[in-house]
Amino acid sequence: MRLSAICAMVAARGLEAHNPRICAYNMQPRFLTGQPPEEARVIAPGEASAKEPFMERVAWLFLCLTCIQLTFLQPYVVLVPGVRSNLFSGLLCLLTLLPAIFLVRKRPSCGTPAEVLVCAALIVLGIMSALFGLSPRSSLFRVLVILSSGVCGFWCARIVLHTEQRVIQFQWFCVALLGGLAALAAMGYALGGAVSDPIGTNLHPLNNVILLLSFGPLGLIRTRSAAAKALGIALLAVGCVVIYLSGLKSALLIPPLLLVIGASLKAVRTGYLIVILSLMAIISLYAVRFIPEGKWSKASETFYYRLESYPFSWQIVSEHPVLGIGTRGPRDQFLERYEIRYPYVTKEKFRQSLDRIVTSENVLLTFAVDMGLPFALIYLAVIVVVFVRLSSAVTRPPPGLIVNPAVLLLPITAGLLHYQIFDGLYYPQCSWFFHILLGLVPMSAATQGQTLLDGQPGP
Repeated sequence: MRLSAICAMVAARGLEAHNPRICAYNMQPRFLTGQPPEEARVIAPGEASAKEPFMERVAWLFLCLTCIQLTFLQPYVVLVPGVRSNLFSGLLCLLTLLPAIFLVRKRPSCGTPAEVLVCAALIVLGIMSALFGLSPRSSLFRVLVILSSGVCGFWCARIVLHTEQRVIQFQWFCVALLGGLAALAAMGYALGGAVSDPIGTNLHPLNNVILLLSFGPLGLIRTRSAAAKALGIALLAVGCVVIYLSGLKSALLIPPLLLVIGASLKAVRTGYLIVILSLMAIISLYAVRFIPEGKWSKASETFYYRLESYPFSWQIVSEHPVLGIGTRGPRDQFLERYEIRYPYVTKEKFRQSLDRIVTSENVLLTFAVDMGLPFALIYLAVIVVVFVRLSSAVTRPPPGLIVNPAVLLLPITAGLLHYQIFDGLYYPQCSWFFHILLGLVPMSAATQGQTLLDGQPGP
């Protein structure tokens, strides 16, 4: 709770736009914009806060408090006993959007009609899938958490994080959250040998939140300040160590793969790539010993469940293509007429894993089974459009950006890679931060150029 209190205090002060240390670290807009350094306008201490209405600061504070709860899962309140979903966090995400809607002065670049229509379609399809699913009551609670954390996270970013100064503050806030999370994980490993014990979650959501919060230190690395660069590199290194200590195979694969993708899109310099990959290779040789030997077996649950889930999930989708079976709906009945494909598992063993895991361990597969093909295809189309837009902005930055595309590309790519083997968007903490990053992706050069600070044209 101390770490949560410290983060709340930092957030309440807005990470102090009028804090002289921000200027000392040279955190000017130039590291977030597509402008050359000499053209970037320096935000004087207190300039943004002096112009910003008090009610907009209230919306910012709500967003920060929700981020704290989702990062540390404190306080954790069970609202509906017996329902396996973090309903409290989902409602908190929904409540956070209300001050953003009613208290923040809207900018013309905060959203497009197409984005509103897509969100409305996903909400309608999600609710209908729950109402007509195999377990309507529990599915309705779960779909509320999924939709509120995702949709509200996206629109909170669009509405609240609409200026350079707010994005800078949010990046520093992510730095504080990542530092606190890494400290708790290190304490858990030192005391009990498990990095996830102090947070009260399993390893995959913990690793995913760390990957997404890397948005903060990546922003520091893009500055000209040596102190900020050192802090960013140190936090990224600590985050990687925590991920490696989790003992998951994905921990060895995602970071280096992410760097290669970043280098191919020119988001990471080749020299940095070689040095970092070399360090990761050395750390990996040590981290491999934390992965149980049985995890590498063809008959391990890690392999057989995910591989068998592809044909099994498709069978369910073919029988319920439009609205699915409801979020985390029971799948046992579909196993009776299903023939196992993977040669290293029996139907009874797969059934035991299915009873415990339920979902497909792949976000798009799980969306298609639980909420139907239309929901999954619409979401996939959105992700493809956003990722193409972001990749294009990295290689050809349009003028007037308030967020450096490369700083967004790496954590978003990390999330997408992780969601191929993990139903991360069913966890509100993962979905919230992932969709906040999606909300920061520039809509287009034209719309982004309309507003830089308080609706005024950029320099």
